[in-house]
Amino acid sequence: MKHIFFKKAFNLLVITLISAAATAQNFFPIRWKIQSADKPVESDSIDFNRSWQSQGLCDLTGNVVFASKFNVSKKQLKLLAGKDLSLTLNMQCQIDSLIINGYKAVENIAGQAGRKLVDVPLSVLVPGVNHVFIYARQFTRTGGEGSNVCQLEGFVSTSETEIEIAPANHLFVDSVPTFNVKWSTSAKQSLEIAVFNEFNQKVYYHHQRIKKPAEGNVPVRLNGLAPGFYQCCAYLTGGDEAGATQWIAYNPQQIACRPKPVDGYSEYWQKAIEELDLIDPYYTMHKVDSLSRGEKDGFVVEFQSLGDVTIRAYLFLPRNRKENPVILHLPNHNEDFKDVAKWSYRYPNIAEMALCVRGHGISRDEFDPQKEGGPGIWGWKIYDLQDNSYRSIYMDCLRAVDFITQDYHFDNSRIAVTGSGQGGGLALATAALCKGRIAAVAYFNPFLCDIEHFLKTRPMYRLKIDSYLEYYNNSHSFNDVLKVLRMTDVLDLVRDIDCRTFYVSTLFDDDCPPHAGFAAYSLINAPKEYVIHLNKSSLKASYSDEMIKYLLGVLER
Repeated sequence: MKHIFFKKAFNLLVITLISAAATAQNFFPIRWKIQSADKPVESDSIDFNRSWQSQGLCDLTGNVVFASKFNVSKKQLKLLAGKDLSLTLNMQCQIDSLIINGYKAVENIAGQAGRKLVDVPLSVLVPGVNHVFIYARQFTRTGGEGSNVCQLEGFVSTSETEIEIAPANHLFVDSVPTFNVKWSTSAKQSLEIAVFNEFNQKVYYHHQRIKKPAEGNVPVRLNGLAPGFYQCCAYLTGGDEAGATQWIAYNPQQIACRPKPVDGYSEYWQKAIEELDLIDPYYTMHKVDSLSRGEKDGFVVEFQSLGDVTIRAYLFLPRNRKENPVILHLPNHNEDFKDVAKWSYRYPNIAEMALCVRGHGISRDEFDPQKEGGPGIWGWKIYDLQDNSYRSIYMDCLRAVDFITQDYHFDNSRIAVTGSGQGGGLALATAALCKGRIAAVAYFNPFLCDIEHFLKTRPMYRLKIDSYLEYYNNSHSFNDVLKVLRMTDVLDLVRDIDCRTFYVSTLFDDDCPPHAGFAAYSLINAPKEYVIHLNKSSLKASYSDEMIKYLLGVLER
């Protein structure tokens, strides 16, 4: 086992707060109160520097009203005389309106529509306490980023405060996480430092008053942490409002979540395999001219899987070669492998197969759980141990490997499997269920892994489950769902993986937390390694090429 530093490693994470003479002051705070919401939200306040989903806001929350207040002195109003204020917005939600002291500054701004600059009349402000409200909804998928910008600036000769986070090292292995917060300001301020674990629990807090223009340094040493991922936040308040955040990882390879498998787990999957064996696969291959324009020939493969459902895959074979190494690609939750024609031009010595499991792409005709407003793949009969989607989808993956191992085009000793998100979970499940037949697996932050902690780290998914139960007229309970989720959780399957394993992770991911990926990683008893990217979001991670490069290195040996 080894870990890989994505960038050169040092022992210091530096969070730097910079202030210099400038011409702008931000009146709006970073943290806002939730005045009201259509559905319950666990937190009563929201930090705009942190992601929506980690704080319990998601597309199922409905309408939310954020409220805050800020102070403006008579001196500031005098300095601002004759000049408008500038409102800057770039929010990960739909803003129906933003109201300052009863004045509607903006309305109907779509989420992530880009940076908006709006002039606000100075007459809107009053000396003393000022009130601002944001009416918001449709909280967009963040992937982990907390990139909301909401600033009201007045152009005066005063100090501007920025927070710049420059981590020298994101990963602490067998060393206590230590970092410095450096600050410099020309105004009276308050400095706050807070560190949160993945469960949104505060594990460290520091507060101090800055009574006069100065600069300083606050060392932070995080003793006694459990292995995992931690979000470090720093704020300057009471003058120019500013904030920033950064994640660190501490001994992630030691994350341990379930010491023993769920009772009946092995028997559950053995019975599914026995059911699959009773179904004649009827394998077929059809060459597709439009997919055969590069260095490979493209095919569509068909076979029958569990429930006698027809499953299809795209296959790209090197020309005039037999016994090819092969990479089996498994789909993310929203991936249909629509743009695969380009695959005929790459890796001329490797066969590639993109499997559309049921409910995906060209395998959607006989099973489409989204049809007519259905609950989708995860929500489909999520309460039913036999008819939930993933019991059958895992068998789709197993049957794809069966096809590869019985066909003369492939080298059975060089089969690799890969995927991200849902595909990462499927890749782990496939490597486990096909023990002895897979040479290597590469995965990115997997879904359906460590489900009990997953539900605690991401409150939005409990709301999703409630919506699925509502779709089925609340005829089943959350405990019924939990029984199914425990059985389809790959956390126990991975104990059977016996091939080389490569895990690519980010520091944070709203949809598929790295905590879950490392919970699985720690249980794999085979040669393994990992890399952690500095990204705070799965949306910006360049993980696919890195996983393929690793697999090619294994298959071409």
